Amino acid sequence: MISRSKSPFYKHNHNSEDEYKKFQRRDKSFFETNEKWDFYCKRQSYTNSLKYYIEKYGDKEGREKWNNYNKSKDSSSSEHFIKKYDNLAYIKYDEKCKSCDSSSKKYYLKKYGKIEGNTKWEYIHSKEYYIEKYGYQNGNRIFNIIQLKKK
Repeated sequence: MISRSKSPFYKHNHNSEDEYKKFQRRDKSFFETNEKWDFYCKRQSYTNSLKYYIEKYGDKEGREKWNNYNKSKDSSSSEHFIKKYDNLAYIKYDEKCKSCDSSSKKYYLKKYGKIEGNTKWEYIHSKEYYIEKYGYQNGNRIFNIIQLKKK
């Protein structure tokens, strides 16, 4: 046995494979009943809301601070690239936009090859895909809206 650490997360610190697996396993109920985590999530969503900023700083200043806070989180905006890269900002932004094109036919052909890429791309733009993903009623509705926007 290696004696680097006595942490129970290391396999070599358990007497058997079964004991290690039991320790690593977490039931769904472990995550559902974790009150501290639930409290943290609720508090975090509240302190990141516009309502919280208005209550804390007043209407005008709260809205301004909230907008600035949300702008700082958007790492895909052109403003972020200007701050980060200065003179190279537009070149880097363009490179990022081109590399993020993960829904185009060209992307699928490049990633999966001509035959498989074309098949996968056709499927994710089919009515069957939307029905499978969103259910019969919503899938049909979403597919029809998309078709109308294409025309």
